[in-house]
Amino acid sequence: MDVKVLIVWLAGMLAVSLFTGLTVEAIKKLLKDFNKKIPNNILASVVSIILALVISLAYSVIAKVPMDGVYWIAVGFLMFCSWLCSMVGYDKVRQSIEQIIEALKGGKA
Repeated sequence: MDVKVLIVWLAGMLAVSLFTGLTVEAIKKLLKDFNKKIPNNILASVVSIILALVISLAYSVIAKVPMDGVYWIAVGFLMFCSWLCSMVGYDKVRQSIEQIIEALKGGKA
């Protein structure tokens, strides 16, 4: 693996982590104004995955990186790692999965 690729990937991870926290807080305040409630874990998961995809695509366009199989594997790995980072630990990951399963069953999340 080229060192430049690793540095760019880590910079992407940093950007996703920073923007995820800021975006989640902004959405929570907006939802509070409309008296809506979304579990924080699910909100952080969705935001981190979307931001990872958007930042990856933006980098690809700006740097003219070809979107081959290796690129999409790196994007998928970035999305997975950003999801894990947004959960901040195993307990949050487990709790988030339980909330998603509960929501899919039709229960209150």
